[in-house]
Amino acid sequence: MRSIFMLLHDTEPFIFVIPPSDFKITSSQNSEVVKILDVGEVALIGEKNIKKVNFSTFLPSKKSKFFNYLLNSHSPMAGIKKLEKYKDDKEILTLTSANYNIYLKCYIEQLEYEIVEKTGDIDITIDLIEAGEQTTMIDDVNALYERYTGKTSPIKEYQLVERFEDLKSEIKGKVQGKIKSLIKS
Repeated sequence: MRSIFMLLHDTEPFIFVIPPSDFKITSSQNSEVVKILDVGEVALIGEKNIKKVNFSTFLPSKKSKFFNYLLNSHSPMAGIKKLEKYKDDKEILTLTSANYNIYLKCYIEQLEYEIVEKTGDIDITIDLIEAGEQTTMIDDVNALYERYTGKTSPIKEYQLVERFEDLKSEIKGKVQGKIKSLIKS
């Protein structure tokens, strides 16, 4: 099965018809090495840095056999304009690829493109940078359900009931332990 790479803006998808053959995700940790007399070097590990994603692909011309109107009806130049608008407007996008289990809220940090005159395709390289707080897909599904129905999502209700039951059994265990310790005293 061919992987699908998509940038979502709210509920509007921008699908890369030709998925990148290679992509790079950088995830690092804030760290520092300190030299201490009589101990040597000690590594101090801090908080994680934001993730960065880089990939290259191309936007096929409408004459190309790779062009797929159902997946992405934009001409290559219209696609570039749309990506530039997302970058310039500092829009929060969601990069998704089910095959690679990628779900990342991000911004477009850099967009580089080259028009291939012979074919009409546009080669692109795109750098994405992680946006602040990440949510899970289930959080987004819950939010969409609540926005469109005005009701609490059944999934969220189940999560709340499950959490309540966990807290209830945890408190019950602590109370029973406290009672046993008082009886022994």
